[in-house]
Amino acid sequence: ICEANHLCRRLTLKDYLPSVMTRFTKYKMLFEAMKKFVSEDPMESEKLNRCIECADNILKCMNSARLKKEQEALLKQIKANLDVQIPNDDKLQNLQDCLEVANNRLIHSGTLKLLPDSTTQKTEFECCLFNDIFVFFQKIPMQSLEQRGTEESFRYILKEHQRDANSGRHQRSRTGVAPNKYSSGQNFILTPIIRLEHLLIKKKACGGN
Repeated sequence: ICEANHLCRRLTLKDYLPSVMTRFTKYKMLFEAMKKFVSEDPMESEKLNRCIECADNILKCMNSARLKKEQEALLKQIKANLDVQIPNDDKLQNLQDCLEVANNRLIHSGTLKLLPDSTTQKTEFECCLFNDIFVFFQKIPMQSLEQRGTEESFRYILKEHQRDANSGRHQRSRTGVAPNKYSSGQNFILTPIIRLEHLLIKKKACGGN
């Protein structure tokens, strides 16, 4: 009877049942589409509103669980393939504590690419924002015969990077702006572990202000 109803658009019952390969986002859209046909029935509209709310909450929980699993896998891979090339100090000890999955200190992770300068080429980093430090690891694929055909692994190098002080700055002159305080060819050392109280955040990182 359900399949014969013209509102079902000739879809079979299995098309509406949850399955492993079904994107759960479709169910909220389905309930919202169904609500348009029962706008004159307050009881059915209320039921569909609850369905929409439940589907939305379940989707948020699923996304949260997926993100947590991805972060746990990332921390385990970093810990297993970490190559430390900086002195052992309190910040490094703090990082070791952050990499423990059970401590749940990772807030966000992502890829960052530094623009090339006069000394280095474009470099890709895996960045991790923890609750008290910001860390970036140089991310290098691990090429080995044993790992062919398996999930790609990376080596995460923790080292200081020398950068041109004028890298990424706008070169065109602007009226009323003080001259650049950095001389040509002047370099600085970029440390891979930065405490959040020392981190400067700009809305437009490539801006000249």
